[in-house]
Amino acid sequence: MTILIWISALSLVAISTMIAIRLLAIRSDKITVIEQPTLFSALQEKIDWLAVFFVLLCRESLKFISLYTLFGLKKIAAYLKVGIIKLENRFAYIIDMVHGKGEVSKKGAVSFFLREIKDHNDKVKEKSN
Repeated sequence: MTILIWISALSLVAISTMIAIRLLAIRSDKITVIEQPTLFSALQEKIDWLAVFFVLLCRESLKFISLYTLFGLKKIAAYLKVGIIKLENRFAYIIDMVHGKGEVSKKGAVSFFLREIKDHNDKVKEKSN
């Protein structure tokens, strides 16, 4: 994609330079519009057609690129949203276990610690009742 952008930029510079040189030559009366060189007059229509075709090609490709970039960003945003929701659910599960709302089902040091916290919370609730 960047190659296409560089080619279009270089072509724009080349066409602008050719037009500027041609206008300067006409304004300085070195050549008149009627006395055009034969090679230029033979290729002028084809160069104009190629320039128009190239501009249309660049325009359509930029539309294509921008649309697919937006579709890609939409999918990336959806995946990020799902990832954030999963991460939030994991933290909510841990917080619920610490507050004693969930059950600690796994064995291990962390689960044992969380089970102790849950038992302590239950004892505090029983004392307050």
